[in-house]
Amino acid sequence: MRSILGPGGIPTFVNKLENKVYESITETVSKEELSERDAYLMQSLVNKNLVKKIVEGKKVYYKKTRSM
Repeated sequence: MRSILGPGGIPTFVNKLENKVYESITETVSKEELSERDAYLMQSLVNKNLVKKIVEGKKVYYKKTRSM
C-alpha cells in the first residue's frame, strides 16, 4: 500500500499496481493507449478522486487531479 496526496491534501491509499498506473500519467492519457487492465486500474483511481475522467466526443482521457 502507498499513500498519495489527493485534492485538499487528503492522503489516499492505493495498491502498488494503482500507484504504477498513477505515476505513468504525465499530462493526459487516452484510454486507447492503455491496456484493459490499466484502464480498469485507472477507473479505480477515478473512483478515489485521484484522476479526472474527461470525455470528448467518443474518446476518453484521464488526467491527474491537482493536489492542494
